[in-house]
Amino acid sequence: MAYAKNEIERLNLLVDKVMNLAMYNEGVSKINKEDIDIDNIITDLINLHQMANSKTITLQYENKSRESHLIADKIQFQHAINNVLDNAIKYSAADTNIKITVEKQRNYMVIKLKDNGIGIAEKETLMVFDKFYRVSTKNSHPVKGYGLGLNYVKKIMQQHSGWYKIESKLGAGTTLILGWPL
Repeated sequence: MAYAKNEIERLNLLVDKVMNLAMYNEGVSKINKEDIDIDNIITDLINLHQMANSKTITLQYENKSRESHLIADKIQFQHAINNVLDNAIKYSAADTNIKITVEKQRNYMVIKLKDNGIGIAEKETLMVFDKFYRVSTKNSHPVKGYGLGLNYVKKIMQQHSGWYKIESKLGAGTTLILGWPL
């Protein structure tokens, strides 16, 4: 029963993602900024993924900042973190670690998601935020997807006047960094 509930939640998030991406592209999406507790949101997402995931992946979370509040659209924040976390899980092997850290850097709350998955070739790191772009895995790591997730994250970060960055090395994992303005 818990698995079915998690699958329904995952499908709802996917539908929301597609609908919101369509609205962003049409210029009709608006954001509802509010004071959100990022510790609670990230912890809830970690718990959701740990219950639904069949791989033995350790998800670690550390807030190095003394702050856990941010002014942002709660739903969009959840979607951005969920997309990045989902990718980290999908592109990592079993028995691996994914680390999420939060720290304050100047006027930004910086959230880093680091995995030790298959990594991305340097020439592809600039393209992963393009709509419908999928990293070539040469069938060595079959992962389902549509190439919408990171484009959606990019749109969310742009709407929040934030920034995004990816650091990756093929075969050595990926770190995706999101800078949310304070």
